[in-house]
Amino acid sequence: MTLPNFLIIGAQKAGTTWLAHNLREHPEVFIPGNEIHYFNKTYNLNQGIEWYKNHFADVNGEKVIGEKTPNYLWIDPLPDAQGKVYYDPLEEIPYSHRLIYETLPEAKLIVVLRNPVERAIAAINHFIKNGAISLNDDLDELLVGDQQPLVERYGIIDMGRYYRQLQGYYDYFDPKQMLILVFEEDIAQNSDDSLKKVCEFLEIDSSFDFSKKYKKVHKSTSSPIARYLGTRFPFMRGLINRVDQRLPLQHQKLRPSPSAIQKLYTIYANDNQKLFKLLRREISAWHSKELVGLSS
Repeated sequence: MTLPNFLIIGAQKAGTTWLAHNLREHPEVFIPGNEIHYFNKTYNLNQGIEWYKNHFADVNGEKVIGEKTPNYLWIDPLPDAQGKVYYDPLEEIPYSHRLIYETLPEAKLIVVLRNPVERAIAAINHFIKNGAISLNDDLDELLVGDQQPLVERYGIIDMGRYYRQLQGYYDYFDPKQMLILVFEEDIAQNSDDSLKKVCEFLEIDSSFDFSKKYKKVHKSTSSPIARYLGTRFPFMRGLINRVDQRLPLQHQKLRPSPSAIQKLYTIYANDNQKLFKLLRREISAWHSKELVGLSS
């Protein structure tokens, strides 16, 4: 059995699922269906390299073999104001970039970055949807207020500090081994060109027709309230969903106040400037709220 020669390492909530689904359509590409989390979960790493290889047992002559685990990009969480780092060493592994390099030193890495403010908002909606964060909690307080430690343990803010995370990878990998895409400018507006660029980076046929590009399917039509109640009372999920379809229970995604959003832009401002210099690319949309309504 073999090991992957490319990884999609992040960022979370930035379009990596879209990218992986499209690449699976290419005859020269193999990507397992699920995120493996081998390099960032202690339990999985302890299963050993053969366990990891087993995820690629169905490879059948494909030229490039990949894996998508967006959390690999989050390599080194920062401590909160009290100095606590929300990283459980029994479950999660910081510095997964070093482990990846030691195991796959020749691998190519693909990163999709999204406006960190919008990424944080999409992430907190994800955790509300899954019931990990209560709808009773104030969104502003969670993101920029007194309850911020609650979201820090999930990396909701920290995962958007891309400069530090990418710099950690550049400390090990040659920049030529890394392809950085920007969700707003590359994926959302130039998806065909982006897929071609990825194919060229992976050295596979870039003329492949992705005309049946993957679009999000099975998107939940239930409201955040219904999803939260469904996780708390699973035996009543059917009834909750039926009632939800008949009532206007906030089917739109939850958003913090404009003032909280502006605070998030301030939080990320310095890191973004360092990132732009690192990438030698200015991402003008990240300076303002013009993309505040962009969906995840």
